Amino acid sequence: MTFKEPHPSNEGRLETHIPLNSQSAQDLIATGNVAAIKDLVEHLRSRDYSIDQLCWLGSITTHRAEVKLSSGLLVFDHSIYAQTEDWELEFETKTVQRGEKDFKALLHSHQIPRRPAANKIERFCLAQGYQ
Repeated sequence: MTFKEPHPSNEGRLETHIPLNSQSAQDLIATGNVAAIKDLVEHLRSRDYSIDQLCWLGSITTHRAEVKLSSGLLVFDHSIYAQTEDWELEFETKTVQRGEKDFKALLHSHQIPRRPAANKIERFCLAQGYQ
């Protein structure tokens, strides 16, 4: 499970990865009881989030291919959610400025037009009918 929250510097998202065994994942999908995931509850409490405000919205399955480059990680995601499939090319770096510069150069060198898009969570919410 990946929990995403705004990054403290307002640059991107902070990702927390919480391992789930198969039974915990199935229980979460079946019941929507996010509070049953103890590691997530501990993480949220450590950041002063209210557990009572959590609710299960659904799931996203992402198949990922990664290529490590000198200035970051080039990622190709194929995501499936809410009867929707999409594909996304990302470039993950330590700094936004360097990532923007290198990603633009990469797109240009392969003649790939840049197409700004909502992030995966926003696309998921729109597909589910949330605004």
